[in-house]
Amino acid sequence: MAAATTGDVIRKRMMLVGDADCGNLTISCFSLFSRASLYLEVELTLVNTQGLDDYDRFLDEQYQDADIILLCFSVVNLVSLQNVVAKWYTQWKYALKHHPRTINFIVLVGLESDLRHDGDGRKKQQPISTEEGRKIAERIKASGYIECSAKTKENVEKVFEMATRISLEEEPRRRAQTI
Repeated sequence: MAAATTGDVIRKRMMLVGDADCGNLTISCFSLFSRASLYLEVELTLVNTQGLDDYDRFLDEQYQDADIILLCFSVVNLVSLQNVVAKWYTQWKYALKHHPRTINFIVLVGLESDLRHDGDGRKKQQPISTEEGRKIAERIKASGYIECSAKTKENVEKVFEMATRISLEEEPRRRAQTI
């Protein structure tokens, strides 16, 4: 999907996808970031899928309308990372296969990074390392990987900046490859 433009404003639709308890709802509350760092005005519309099975039937249509897909998992919940590959990425690939003109980009986002060193917050699980996250990002051919914490606000702005930059830089290149 090409980004809509009005005057000097570029409109992008960003979709947050992941398990219901991985923290993607929390990060979407902190989505305002400085336009000055991008040197142009980008209006983001965020769509949070809630991560609930009841919404799965609507995802195919949502994937088509998105410019950027943030595949989210909690760095202290291995199941949420496994579901990125087994469920969310697989659903996106299915939608892409059935709607080949869809052009969107994936960024893998590790959430709740503040809990990585918090014994109580880890839910008795070994936290997922940054290196493990990067390996999964490579495996699913994500355009980027980043970790953040909505609680401490660490890297939250960078998540949205990275995803927007990737979309702005990669879209023309990907369009040229499909022509």
